Amino acid sequence: MATEDPPPYDPEADNQDDGAATATQQEETEAEPKPKKEKVPDEPPPDGEGELGPPLKRVYFIGGSLFLFCILSFWIPVYWLAGAVDPCRFACNTVQCYTSTVVTCSDTCDATCDALYANDISKDAYFTQWEASYLTSSRALRLTAFCLITVGLGLGFFGTIASYFAVKKGNGCYTTISWFLMIVCGILTPVGGLLFTIQWDNEIISASPYEELINAIHSAQFLEFLLPGVIAAIFALDLMKLILNDAEKRLMYLTVPMAIAGLYGGIIYAYIINWEPDADPTYEFYQYSQVACISAGYFIFGIMCIVRILVAKEKISLGDDPAKAIMYEFILSLFIVIGGFICAVGYWAFIDGMFETDTICDSTGTACSTGYVRVYTLSYLYGDPYQPGLYAAETADVNYESQFKAFYCGYSFFVLGVSMAIAYDMDIVGNYKKVRAAQGAAAAAS
Repeated sequence: MATEDPPPYDPEADNQDDGAATATQQEETEAEPKPKKEKVPDEPPPDGEGELGPPLKRVYFIGGSLFLFCILSFWIPVYWLAGAVDPCRFACNTVQCYTSTVVTCSDTCDATCDALYANDISKDAYFTQWEASYLTSSRALRLTAFCLITVGLGLGFFGTIASYFAVKKGNGCYTTISWFLMIVCGILTPVGGLLFTIQWDNEIISASPYEELINAIHSAQFLEFLLPGVIAAIFALDLMKLILNDAEKRLMYLTVPMAIAGLYGGIIYAYIINWEPDADPTYEFYQYSQVACISAGYFIFGIMCIVRILVAKEKISLGDDPAKAIMYEFILSLFIVIGGFICAVGYWAFIDGMFETDTICDSTGTACSTGYVRVYTLSYLYGDPYQPGLYAAETADVNYESQFKAFYCGYSFFVLGVSMAIAYDMDIVGNYKKVRAAQGAAAAAS
């Protein structure tokens, strides 16, 4: 049987077949939809150890305390910032036209200020006079200080709000925003406070018999910017790195700063109320009791924080009896809260008594008046030339009274809030329930 010969090899045909196959594969590839990149779902950050281990609880305690401080303390640096930006109109609005009954007072003052600023010589002379009035070595330095404090507090306010959404939703964008806002707040606020502390004219202050008192008050004022700034920076790092998830780190990053601040604040305020000038044997600190309360509160929560650190590091033993150890730890945490509360109450009494009317004598002790208020401390705090001593309560109010009170309310809420956070981390609620249960069991047994 005859066989057919195979067809001759045709290279052109092979190339055509390969080209057709390649074209078909390309068409199939183009026809297939490209897989979409799956979006990683947002997840809340993981919980850490202990009662304050969950990040959301830290937002409630620490973030909430910083929120109150930033929103309430914001207004006093804004007030003094306006005074440094435009001193002439600031004087018009806060002094000359504040109690004036002349309708055209503001217009006249504006025209005077425009004419003053139009001439460089008169403007420089006015600024020099203004610096001397406020005991500052530099208007630019005072302006920069209040500008940094104002921006820092403003960013901190928005940062605390963003931190809630960052932790609640676990959104990376919110986390980055809140971290940035809080870290800037933690830097600008104490830096601004430091600049404000060093902007005083030391030549004038050193010649005053009240030099030690003035420096001590400014040191206390710097603490009230430094402590919130430090806690804000720690809170920012926790938002990004969750450094406070670890109980040991919470002990170091929260309890240690509060212990240092408690001892420093207690010492400096005790010095303020007990200081006496050599040249004035009749000198008396007008608000001794209120500021003594502040000092006592600082000392209590500062010392209790130190004891807590020593107990946690096993340098102090609470005993071998677990029931007594729980009771001692509960008492320790309770005293931390009590110290923060006493300190806050002292600030509230201080700001309330600062503007109360009373029957007191002037600095010479020869003339007494009814219905006046002593505001010497305002001169020490801000170098305010318009409220140097006695001021009539109705006719010439201290026109930044509300801002002044808001600042110290915000700071006192902050101190109390962080003290409560430390006590909560010590399981004050759980230990209270255990102590009550043990007392109930003992009563039932008897």
